Amino acid sequence: MDARLSLMFLEVGAKGDTGCARQRVILTSLSRVSICSGGPMMNDVLRVRVLFFASYAELAGRDSVEVAVRAPASAGDVVRQARTLVPGAERIPERPLVALNQTHTKLSAEVADGDELALLPPMAGG
Repeated sequence: MDARLSLMFLEVGAKGDTGCARQRVILTSLSRVSICSGGPMMNDVLRVRVLFFASYAELAGRDSVEVAVRAPASAGDVVRQARTLVPGAERIPERPLVALNQTHTKLSAEVADGDELALLPPMAGG
């Protein structure tokens, strides 16, 4: 099975050895990461919502996706993860224009848990 398609989210209600009352367990064919509801746990995994606009949404076949990356992470790291996980998104340029929390930024900008990263295709017009 393609690793890009084997992403699964589970909610866990029992307190485990992490001390979290609720956890989100992210399973892929490559790894398993847990996230406390309220922020990242000891393994510092960040959740970032990626928005695809215009032609990028057409390539990805969706308007948005939630991506998990290890902290510290940059906007570029999130773009790379989205391009890897979402079928069709690999056709999005490696260095697209991006906006972090509705502000244009560079791919080197640091992201935080709960951020929103918009991938913006080139625009023209008059």
